Amino acid sequence: MATACGKEANTPGLRIVEENMEGNGFKSLVDTADARRNGWVEAVEEIGVFSATRGLETSIGVLKEGEGKYYIDYTPTEDFVAWFPCANMETTESADSVRIGDKAGTNAVYDDGKVRVEFPMVAFGNASSENLVFRHVTGALAFTLENNGSVDFPISKVQFEASKNGSPFGLWPDYWEGDGLVCRQDGNGNLVVESRVSNSIVSYNVTDAEDYGMQVLRPGQTVRVYFPIPVTENTDFKVTVKEGEDHGDGSWDDKVNGIQVTKYIRNITIQRNHILNLPKFQIQ
Repeated sequence: MATACGKEANTPGLRIVEENMEGNGFKSLVDTADARRNGWVEAVEEIGVFSATRGLETSIGVLKEGEGKYYIDYTPTEDFVAWFPCANMETTESADSVRIGDKAGTNAVYDDGKVRVEFPMVAFGNASSENLVFRHVTGALAFTLENNGSVDFPISKVQFEASKNGSPFGLWPDYWEGDGLVCRQDGNGNLVVESRVSNSIVSYNVTDAEDYGMQVLRPGQTVRVYFPIPVTENTDFKVTVKEGEDHGDGSWDDKVNGIQVTKYIRNITIQRNHILNLPKFQIQ
């Protein structure tokens, strides 16, 4: 397994390059004051790699080369496929494709307003590759959540439910059903994502990045959130923000009889590598 041990910052392995989401260009660490600024979180984020001879190599840590420049300590020796987040890989048996499963991602919110988002991404390379060119598997929805009430609002989760013509519409991979978003390249090197999905509902956490606990919105406070959404056309969404109850041991769940803020958005089209910004959600 490739590791970061003994790697000097001035002699990087594969440098990380990523495409920017259209609308608000970024990948993982979102600077809400400058949406074009990208960032990775060194020693927190990990990448998985598969090649035929070396097999599956997981938990390869992201390292920082310089301001805004990142790499992994990995020297390719043959064709390979890489993915982020590491845990999102469902299965792969070759370096030509990888199946991404849903692992219910998280938005980690920092005190300075930055947000760490785990958008699923894949990259393909060969023995001569010097860069790890990541491309987004999904699009995204983004909105600002504002507490207009007079008391604190702990966020348990944000839930998305997809439908078409009034019936549930499978949009997300179901981990237990073996579904997934199969990612490969066509003959011109373009990313192709084939959807094998059955789940119409998915939930995401919004956590406090400083203590990994539940994010609490104070009265008058806002938080910016971003969620990966698979490609779809003319789809309806029910979006619900649920109030949580913290158990004090690092775990929480939906509060019994808690507040639920629900909005319906109709006829939505999500493109790969594009962010759709929704109107502000307000908690009264």
